[in-house]
This record gives sequence, structure tokens and C-alpha cells, in this order.
Amino acid sequence: MNTEHIKNFMIMADSDSISHASRRLFIAQSALSNQLKSIEKEVGAELIKRDYHSYELTESGKTFLKYAKRIVETLEQAETAVADLQDGTTGTLRIASTPSVATGFLMEFLKENTKKYPRVKLRMNECNTPEVIEKVKDGVSEVGFIRTPFGNHGEFVTKFIVADQMAAIYNKDEYEFGVTCSIGQLQNMPLISIYRYSELLDAIAEHKSYRINYAAKCTEVSTALSLAQLNIGIALVPYSAYKNSMKNFPSLDASIISDDECSTKCLMVYMKNKTLSATAQNFINLIDNLS
Repeated sequence: MNTEHIKNFMIMADSDSISHASRRLFIAQSALSNQLKSIEKEVGAELIKRDYHSYELTESGKTFLKYAKRIVETLEQAETAVADLQDGTTGTLRIASTPSVATGFLMEFLKENTKKYPRVKLRMNECNTPEVIEKVKDGVSEVGFIRTPFGNHGEFVTKFIVADQMAAIYNKDEYEFGVTCSIGQLQNMPLISIYRYSELLDAIAEHKSYRINYAAKCTEVSTALSLAQLNIGIALVPYSAYKNSMKNFPSLDASIISDDECSTKCLMVYMKNKTLSATAQNFINLIDNLS
């Protein structure tokens, strides 16, 4: 099976139609359609249901797509391994990061890495913390970037990158705070929390005998900020995560939470007993030197 055809199938699966995919790939629609028919003939099943009324992956298509992604990732890993027989100045840097870290300090490190190793390609997966850990474990990504809390069971090397204080993000038309505030000031107010930070906030509240009123809980920082903009409540998120998105939320303002224990740390993680590519090792060394 042609590798390029597999890559093109992934684009077709992510498009609204064959014609949409052909425009994205700059390939004639008829040629792309023939590629799809060829793959379907090889696997013996219809992968994309396509007619005048619908265009969608079949169950067989969904299964094939999952393996297609693995095939492409494995090929990229092979390319990286061969390139890394040199000195890591070429090849592919494969990393995974939570969105709030990816759009923050990580951008500065990637900028410096590109300056130093301009021929290195980047493959970055943005996902939640459990998925970052899974991708590093599976070898899809070599280095992961996450925030605490994180339960390391000895499988990973973890390196502290930067500390980030939590902040109360509020709608300026509804609330008013100073540059800083305390968890105590937020008692009984409607709060919006990211699920993974709720445990941290609950522990602080219990220690200080405070009561936290959660108006909403969600998974992503962007969702929490959107809810705060709607006056659902006050979002509690890492300050840098808000800072990276503040231009998209002009009605919001931030007050940094002054409680010392109300902070999160950004970590770099990679497998302890797995040999890293020279490309990944160069990136880790660069971060070590800049941190």
C-alpha cells in the first residue's frame, strides 16, 4: 500500500468531501478518488461513505484511520532514528504538551531551538495531561510538557521548568478585585475550576477551613474563560494560561491569588529507561541551559 496514499486518506478523512480534500492536497479530485478506491479494494471494505447526501467515515474507515495514523507516526519515528545517526541537527522533534503550556513558555524554547537547529522538523501533539503521558509512554512523543499535579510512579524523569501562580479571572462588569486576592476572599463566590486543579483548591480550602462554591467545572482553560466572560462565575486558572489568551477575552481581568500553596509547576517529562533521539536530547539540553 502506497504510503502517500495513506497520508492522503488521513486528509480525506478530515475533510468535508473529496473535492475539499483535493483542494487541500493540490491533487486532482479524480486522482484522489482513485486513490481511495484503490485503498478500499486492498482492504476489502468501504472506508468513506460518499454520495450526494453524505460524506462520512464508515466503521471500517474509522478503524483504518486509527492504524493509518500509527503507520505514519511509525514512519516518522523511523526517519528520526535514521537522521539521528548523525548529530541531531536534522530529523524530527516529537513532543506533546498540554494546551496551556504549549501556548506559553514552550513557544520561547521552540523559537530558540529553531534558531539553533533550523533543519529540525517539529511534530507537537496538544492534549490533556493523561494523553501527554500516554504519548510519551508509547513513544509517539519523546518529551512531554505538563503542569502539576502529576503523580510520577518512577517511570519518568521530571524536570521543573517554571512556577505559575493561580489567578482569579473575572468579568470586569460584575466583579472588582485588586492586583492580588486570596482564596479567603473568594469564599462563597461562584467559582469555575478546571477539573485537575479542583483537588489542589479543595486541599487549600480544607486546610484553611474555607468553603468553595463551584458554579462550574470543565476540562480546558479556554472553556473556563468563556464561562467567566458569560458571568457564570470566577475562573481559577494558572495566570500564564490566562495571559496567553487575554486578547480573546477583553471583558475579563485577572487577580493573582496570593496564597503561597495556590500555584502550579510546569514540568518537562520523558521516559527514564528509554534512549532518546539526539534531536530530543538537544532540545532538553537547550531547555536546561535556558531555565
